[in-house]
Amino acid sequence: MLYSSIVMELVVLSHQKKPGVNRDNLDRTSEMESRKPEVSVVVPCYRGKNFLAEAIESVLIQTFNNFEILLVDNNADAETKAVMEKFCKENSEKIRIVHEPEQGVCSARNRGIIESRAEYIALLDDDDRMKPERLERQLDTARKSPDASMVVCGIDFLDESENVIEANVIGQRGSWKVIEDSLRGLFEGLHGNRNLKSFVLPLPSSMLISRKKSIEAGLFDIRLNPNFGEDLEFGVRMFLAGDFVLLKESLALYRKDSSESLSQRRSSSKVKFLYTQGNKLHFVLWELFANKNIDFRPAFRKMAAFHLKLAGRHFLRYRNGTDAARHLLFRAWRNTPTDAGAFTDFIKSLFPSSLHPRFFWFDNHRSDLLPEDTGRTFADKLFRIPPVWIDNRDPA
Repeated sequence: MLYSSIVMELVVLSHQKKPGVNRDNLDRTSEMESRKPEVSVVVPCYRGKNFLAEAIESVLIQTFNNFEILLVDNNADAETKAVMEKFCKENSEKIRIVHEPEQGVCSARNRGIIESRAEYIALLDDDDRMKPERLERQLDTARKSPDASMVVCGIDFLDESENVIEANVIGQRGSWKVIEDSLRGLFEGLHGNRNLKSFVLPLPSSMLISRKKSIEAGLFDIRLNPNFGEDLEFGVRMFLAGDFVLLKESLALYRKDSSESLSQRRSSSKVKFLYTQGNKLHFVLWELFANKNIDFRPAFRKMAAFHLKLAGRHFLRYRNGTDAARHLLFRAWRNTPTDAGAFTDFIKSLFPSSLHPRFFWFDNHRSDLLPEDTGRTFADKLFRIPPVWIDNRDPA
């Protein structure tokens, strides 16, 4: 693909120009090549000090040993850097620290992939863990499936007390399956003979990817920095590069957001960021499929309706968000007029706001208010068909 070749060249050139990049990582001596690892584990590091040590230790105790760990310093705070440096000093033959100044998990993962020396890349977030057999099982599967672009393992979800609350999860779950199923339908229109059952939208810490194919696919889209939705969009482009292989066993552990973290993400100060990022994902996916010779609009109306419904129900939690919420829920219903749930949500939103806690998912209204710039005008821009780009440079 011409586009992929151009992207690959630009990515490599950009990393040549940035300060702090060790070009030896891309041009090893013959001695280093003879000890080339088979898997590079890429761990973006930002503020993961509380869990980063456990993440690194889970790699060091793998049953498969020929790996390297790249800890990507993405403007990490002092405590996180201290953890990185400690492990690098103690395991210098296995661990390297590389630097990525452009803030965001997309840029951090891209830097790790470009700096890696192995044919295969295992992604790991700094608050997740591997089970001891993960690298061995995924690499063995990848060797048997050389045309695959990704090997996806199951993952266990942990609560705040480290209890497994969902086991062997592969791809999206709950209402997010709408996105996965809609995209699978688009792939069916593109490639009816593909192994469509292998398509899922996996979490990063369950991915073992082909380094070559990930670069050819364009790596993670940095427009989705700092985070949110970037793994879904990357999964779509990787599937365009080749089928996935699904290992239906849990080989990784994923920490769900704590109640405190979840509350912060849903706070009024984060609302604009959260849905702007979601809108960016909507825009980038549209851009990806717009030049394909298939009828992609019905799938995007369904995906837009999902996001609109999610946003509308969220906005209802704020006493000053009712008008914007009703508009969002109305548009969700208009996008999927046969969806009884979307129609019901819109009708319930028309009742006085004092009744909303009884009719919807929350117990009471939040005490904070939405910022003035996240009202009806903002809501009207979200998840349009065709989408409009909304920029938001506020930090996550």
